Amino acid sequence: MVTFGIKKKKKKRKKERRKPLAWKLKIIIFFRWIMDAILSTCKKVIVKMFDLLTSTQMHSRNLN
Repeated sequence: MVTFGIKKKKKKRKKERRKPLAWKLKIIIFFRWIMDAILSTCKKVIVKMFDLLTSTQMHSRNLN
């Protein structure tokens, strides 16, 4: 019975340690989500710019 009590106490300590880690993970995930959103918007802008450049090149080729 004594060993079981010690094991239960250890489990409780692990749960207490996990709580702040989960909080940190949530912050990291939130920052990553923001970064992904910024990167995706930047990529969309870059893609639009490339599309404009390619479309203008195609038009110039067709004219020639």
